[in-house]
Amino acid sequence: MGLKLAAPVEKKFMLEDADKNYGGEGTYVIIRQATVRENRSRAEQNKEIIRETTAEGNERTILNYSYFNVQRLEVFLTLCECNLLDTDGQSLFKFKDNRIRDWSEFIAAWDKLPTDIASEIHDKVLQVNVDWSPFPVRTFDEAPLGVEVEEAEVTAKSGELPSSKD
Repeated sequence: MGLKLAAPVEKKFMLEDADKNYGGEGTYVIIRQATVRENRSRAEQNKEIIRETTAEGNERTILNYSYFNVQRLEVFLTLCECNLLDTDGQSLFKFKDNRIRDWSEFIAAWDKLPTDIASEIHDKVLQVNVDWSPFPVRTFDEAPLGVEVEEAEVTAKSGELPSSKD
């Protein structure tokens, strides 16, 4: 018998900073692990790359990229549940079958968030979907290639980047 696929992982996170900074209690999000479908939608965000060569032979590359747009899309694709309320005390995000279905409604709700809460939610998305992180988090057991673990520990404590050994 072949492999039976499991449902994507869903993880609940408390929004501790949001609660602390805004006087809430028990605020949470549930984030879903992305599948190929979500990864494809995310990849479409950055599909336009323009390469130009000037008359002098210089080349430049133009990538139409907005980190805030990518952040918003990643949350849209993976947010399953959230108990944030709008100013009227109603659920900020509308879900159907553990997904946000309406992009326009999501944008309107997302744009109401203070930047620090949006960032905290997005941090949770990156914890479940680590391959989306532009800055992967390394543990001391995962030193950069060519760097000894002991050196990584010492330089991490000093705040300096470890040197690479060729």
